Amino acid sequence: MIPRVHADFRRERLSPHFVYESYDEKSGLFFNRGSVGFVLEGWPLVGTEMTAQGEMAEFLKDPDSVPEGASFQVLMLGSQNVKIYLDTWKKARKGDVFQELAQKRSSFLEDKAQKEGTIKDMMCLFALTIPASKVDEDLVYIMEKRRDILQGTLKAIGMESWTVRAQRLLGHLRPWFLGGDDQADYNPLMLLSEQIVPNDLTAEVLPDKIALTRPHTPTSHISCLEVTKRPPSWELPFMDLFIGNEMRRGEQILSDFMLSFALTILPKQGKEKIKAFSKREACMKNKKSGMGKLMGNLDAEYEDLDAANKAIQLGDRVVHLIQSIALKDDPALLKERAYSYASQMRRSGFHFSPCENDHLGMLLGMMPMHLVEEKKGLIRGKVGGMGPDLASLGRGIKTVSSEAKALLPIVGEWKGD
Repeated sequence: MIPRVHADFRRERLSPHFVYESYDEKSGLFFNRGSVGFVLEGWPLVGTEMTAQGEMAEFLKDPDSVPEGASFQVLMLGSQNVKIYLDTWKKARKGDVFQELAQKRSSFLEDKAQKEGTIKDMMCLFALTIPASKVDEDLVYIMEKRRDILQGTLKAIGMESWTVRAQRLLGHLRPWFLGGDDQADYNPLMLLSEQIVPNDLTAEVLPDKIALTRPHTPTSHISCLEVTKRPPSWELPFMDLFIGNEMRRGEQILSDFMLSFALTILPKQGKEKIKAFSKREACMKNKKSGMGKLMGNLDAEYEDLDAANKAIQLGDRVVHLIQSIALKDDPALLKERAYSYASQMRRSGFHFSPCENDHLGMLLGMMPMHLVEEKKGLIRGKVGGMGPDLASLGRGIKTVSSEAKALLPIVGEWKGD
């Protein structure tokens, strides 16, 4: 008789997929599986100027800030959990009458957040990661300097930021997966990856979504969508359209969401630049030979390649970019809300497509510090991780760093004072 394995042992857990291992309180750095990184946190900007694009472009150009093989991620988290802000506000009310009014107003706002999804707590996370399996004092010093540079750049565009420590990272990610204000105390003696979600959370990976189930709590589903087409031109001040259009009634994200910008500076930049030059020359030869009659988009392709090569000559670097969003909601509502968001963004020229069969990979690629890690090679280490893996699946695009400057999800709404 063949013994049957209990269903609980066949379930998929998310924790083994996370790269987080340990955190150093002194330096504020995370030491992950094959990588070292840091995370900064800031409130979304309420509008921005065109000069902010230039500041971010210079940051991405600088090899001292973001070296070859490194990744830079910007993640806007939107959560319906606003209770902590309402509780803090209520505590400041004095007197029976004012406390009663505060309670009624808090209940009204919490219903708007939890039941309708029209109110969100939004936060921006910035993660810079380099592939590294060995860490020494020099590397720690360099990463601390890079963090200072990024903080200075963010301050120049009007965003104050602060270092995300292990407990704070748990405070962002755990409630997003579990809902509500579920928190866990950070235990430095355990792998950090095992503390993001509890052991009783099961993830069922389906072709069109991820189903999260946990005993005695409602099931929630996650759907990931990737940008597969962008408008010919775009500017950073318009990025608030990614969370809704105030000129169109009802155009906003009602689900909890992760809006992700994930960029990897490709290694071996010399070879990448030669490839870009060669591709432009081949395209030019096709144009001169009259192939444009058979290839209708040849002229547009040449213009793109020519602009990219000019940018490279001015100091830009070749990067791999993935722009995506993850929506988490009730199973009965998720499909409709994902379709609604895609329709909303098409009016701005962005085409979001469901990540069929790749939802788990895309979700992991959105997690801070998940894009790159050092892998063993025949002679020396090579860059691996979710970034190269997703690129091999055809996710994302290869472009130049200056194109990314206008696509950062850092413009949102005023959160109060």
